Amino acid sequence: MRISTTIAVGFSLVATALVAVGLTGVVGLTKLDGHLHEVGVVRLPSVEGLFMMSEAQTAIDSAENALLCTALTPELTKAAFARFDAAKARADKGWKIYEPLPQTPEEAKVWKEFVPAWEAWWRDHLAYVALVKAWQAHPDDAGRNYDRMVHQALVTNMATYDAAEKLLDRLIEINLDVADAARLQADADTVRAQQVMYGIGIAGLLIAVVGGGFITMSVARKLRRTVEVQR
Repeated sequence: MRISTTIAVGFSLVATALVAVGLTGVVGLTKLDGHLHEVGVVRLPSVEGLFMMSEAQTAIDSAENALLCTALTPELTKAAFARFDAAKARADKGWKIYEPLPQTPEEAKVWKEFVPAWEAWWRDHLAYVALVKAWQAHPDDAGRNYDRMVHQALVTNMATYDAAEKLLDRLIEINLDVADAARLQADADTVRAQQVMYGIGIAGLLIAVVGGGFITMSVARKLRRTVEVQR
């Protein structure tokens, strides 16, 4: 080969190795970015929104039970109703955070079951609130209204509460599992990309050393021949 051709081939091999390393890095970073997006942009906000709803549901249930105390003062009763409003606002906020986010097929199926379960529990909660108000407004019929309150809170509401809570817990579990799987896959992809880059880097170094030696010897031979011809 001519000297220029030999040098061009050598540089092409080194450039190929460098491009391969760069492409491997780009592919690895792209995959890592996808995993980070899945965890940081989808799963963490999903879990946050679901936890807000779960906490709000627990707060409402706690306030419902507090209202069963017949010794509550008007101030404490008012505070319990305020807790209802504040908890519902938190639940709505969590709902707005979670609902627009992407869902896995399993998650979408559970969410489809959860929505009517949550709505059923909330209707029972509103029915309980109406009974509390009736109990407070009609002291002459307080005993019968109170019995209705107790049954509503401890039987009816508890059944729909448990149904919604189980589905809500399942949604949280799914999101945590997906986030954990994305983290593990990110670790695996990072290790794989590093191994490929190390392998290509070593191969590129060997090509550079061997190719450099070959080019050096080839150029030296040609220069010696040129010198001999000139003599």
